[in-house]
Amino acid sequence: MLRKESVSFQEFSLKFKDLMERGRHIEKTRLESEYLRETERYIEELYRRIEDMTPDEAEFDAFKEQESMRLNRLQKMKNMAAYRKEKHKKRTFSDGWE
Repeated sequence: MLRKESVSFQEFSLKFKDLMERGRHIEKTRLESEYLRETERYIEELYRRIEDMTPDEAEFDAFKEQESMRLNRLQKMKNMAAYRKEKHKKRTFSDGWE
């Protein structure tokens, strides 16, 4: 929703708050990874920022730009984990007894 130009602050905040309320009723499964911890931290922080924000469109435009950059960093973090896994797939263990 942040990437859409036509989204207003009211639409975004209502949708985000609704999704947060739905998510709080779902039982959490703990998965330990840096990406998932950062994503969870980001969502909680975003929720607090939306609660404190005034419905000014100019402020919301700056907010969308800033949050888009933060989302890109999270996406890069997710992609880095995939690259690390692939790096070791071609290695085979050889102890010299073949």
